[in-house]
Amino acid sequence: IAVGWGLTFLTMRDGAVLACGSNGEYRAGVGVPGIKEDYYKRQKLVAKPTPVTGLREPKQIAVGGDFVVALLGDGRVVGWGSRSDGRLGEAAATDPDMPGIVAYPRPIPGLSGVREIAAGHNFTLALMNDGSVKGWGRSRKGELCNEPGGVFPKPAALPGLSGVRHIVTAGNNAAALLDDGTVRVWGEGQLGMVWSRPGDRGALDRDFAQPVKIPGLSQVAALYGTVHGTDFIVVLQDGSVR
Repeated sequence: IAVGWGLTFLTMRDGAVLACGSNGEYRAGVGVPGIKEDYYKRQKLVAKPTPVTGLREPKQIAVGGDFVVALLGDGRVVGWGSRSDGRLGEAAATDPDMPGIVAYPRPIPGLSGVREIAAGHNFTLALMNDGSVKGWGRSRKGELCNEPGGVFPKPAALPGLSGVRHIVTAGNNAAALLDDGTVRVWGEGQLGMVWSRPGDRGALDRDFAQPVKIPGLSQVAALYGTVHGTDFIVVLQDGSVR
């Protein structure tokens, strides 16, 4: 099961993927190839679980703000929904009359050898087989580890990250669990979403385009991010939670 804002995906035992919920920006992925739809008259709500077009046996599904990405068994990634700001890389639109929309899963070019994905509000991360991380989309708060920010439609390596075991997102933030059991966080720094020194009030009002090591945190066994939230949770090897 994969969940997002108002939308749920179910991967069935036979490999089919079903969607139900909000179909804004066609993010349910139930469009039909070769059949044009009037954007303003489209099916805005998928009230019954409906097959996602052409998607079977994905390894993982990640729901972003107004787009969705899925990791296939061969290490490639497909996406659908809004194409604006490079959210779907350079995936081809499915209808020339709606160049900003992808109504059903389409390949994201330039990606192979992916073992895990994570979708934020306007960006996507891909954990590669070699432990590095690539990302694409909009980097407004440093989400793609790029100081100036901007739009990045082509997947690019995130500097300062290697030996990564697991990646998660939380709104405009991201975090990585490394092989050594430590955690790195980057992105929007307000509200303490990226660690700041006690008493350093100025750090609460700035963003972090470089991965920051969470001090005093080691032997992490599992890392979680909240859907469209601002929080991260870890489980340590001794079973305790931070």
